[in-house]
Amino acid sequence: MASIMPKNIDIKKIKMRTVEPQVWKYENEGDQIAGILVRVKPRTEDKSSQYFLQVDQQEYMIWGSALLDERMQAVEIGEFVMITYKGKKQIPNTTKSLHIFEVMAGNPSPAE
Repeated sequence: MASIMPKNIDIKKIKMRTVEPQVWKYENEGDQIAGILVRVKPRTEDKSSQYFLQVDQQEYMIWGSALLDERMQAVEIGEFVMITYKGKKQIPNTTKSLHIFEVMAGNPSPAE
């Protein structure tokens, strides 16, 4: 595909930044991320849900899971959310385990 660029904007004069979220990788029990939920990409047939949190000036993406998706349903775009990884739990009578998350959310208020 050919490049399509605006004619009335000098792109060389614009201070550009790369727009690519960091991925939050929970590894240890107690790992946390907290920020404003800015968008959600729903689960598709071949991809898990994706949650995007704004933390200071950086956007972070969190991959969904069965339990995290269930808990994030109650969080609205624009809310402050804190996600804490609680480790893995064995699912009874199976060889599978489940990642456990605690999700807390609320409306942000201006810093005093």
